[in-house]
Amino acid sequence: ADGAARWRATFTEYEDHDGVPIATHIGIKLPAWSQSMEIARQDIELNPTLDHSAFAFQAPSGSKVVELGPLAD
Repeated sequence: ADGAARWRATFTEYEDHDGVPIATHIGIKLPAWSQSMEIARQDIELNPTLDHSAFAFQAPSGSKVVELGPLAD
């Protein structure tokens, strides 16, 4: 509402990986809180094969699972 940036991200030091430019350094700044963070990426693997179990969801013990039906138009 006041036009002030809440956060700012920068992407630098790009490397070519199979024809895809990937930023190896990412900066995040939170001006209102005078906080910042830098992330350095290395050993980048483009589109690796992932095991389907990486996307499996296990409901936490004691939680209630609610099945949702399809939405009507």
